[in-house]
Amino acid sequence: MREDERVVERVIQTLHENYGEPITIDDMARTAMYSKFHFTRIFQRVTGLTPGRFLSAVRLEKAKQLLAATQLMVTDISHLVGYSSVGTFSSRFTYNVGMSPTLYRRFGGFLPWSALDSRPALAEVGRASSGRAVPGRSRTVIRGNLSYTEPGWDGPAFIGLFGELVPRGQPVAWSVVDGPGPYTIEDVPEGVWHLMACAQHHDQGRAGAHGGPANGVGRSAHRGGHAMFVEVRSWPPHHQGLSVAAEGPIVVRPGLGRLADVRMRPMTLLDPPILPALPDMRPGALLAQGFRPAG
Repeated sequence: MREDERVVERVIQTLHENYGEPITIDDMARTAMYSKFHFTRIFQRVTGLTPGRFLSAVRLEKAKQLLAATQLMVTDISHLVGYSSVGTFSSRFTYNVGMSPTLYRRFGGFLPWSALDSRPALAEVGRASSGRAVPGRSRTVIRGNLSYTEPGWDGPAFIGLFGELVPRGQPVAWSVVDGPGPYTIEDVPEGVWHLMACAQHHDQGRAGAHGGPANGVGRSAHRGGHAMFVEVRSWPPHHQGLSVAAEGPIVVRPGLGRLADVRMRPMTLLDPPILPALPDMRPGALLAQGFRPAG
């Protein structure tokens, strides 16, 4: 790891430890021991995001964890992750995650399959099951091969197409593959898209999806102008147990299929948290949708 990456990693670690505090870019630059201008430039080069946007992503990821694994009120969670306005928090959460905080909790921290496809059963395409984008535009197909850099990472992967380099909201088209091998994404609308793939290690289970609880720690929140001390949990880093890949931009034109191979690698602390809500990729949920695992 280069020195700049070590410095940025140190700053990111402080963001995960102090996400509920009013952190400024000046604070981050002091932690890095760089000038504000140099730090901002280095941080964006290493992570692909500005420091402020990365901090916002960390806060929303912590909110996802709290919504999925605690009974804290949305208002309290918004304060715990550094927002003074629950309205601002809810708007940003919905825009980035693709569903409101209330719905995210209601569906257990997963995006319902019905939100991706109007039909509950997945249509198999080779070893992949493809979803659909919004109607009314010319369509094409993206194909490629999915592989893993690490041995033992051979479980199902979700592949989605998004309109931005850093994914937000719900994908315009998607596919699920049962492991390394060919994949197909059907009904891709014309446009310029960025591909994001995510897979979870078999041993992580549900806890890995949301950063499962570890030792209890105290954190302060405020309600009605009064301090409130609640017990929340300390969570593993957002990247633990995940493998990711990104490709793009992919320019899609009417009637012209595209090839895009996907090389999955272990997620690191330098990668921004994955904010879009993803469907339930546990084996039972996939079987319920008509997806047949490999073997």
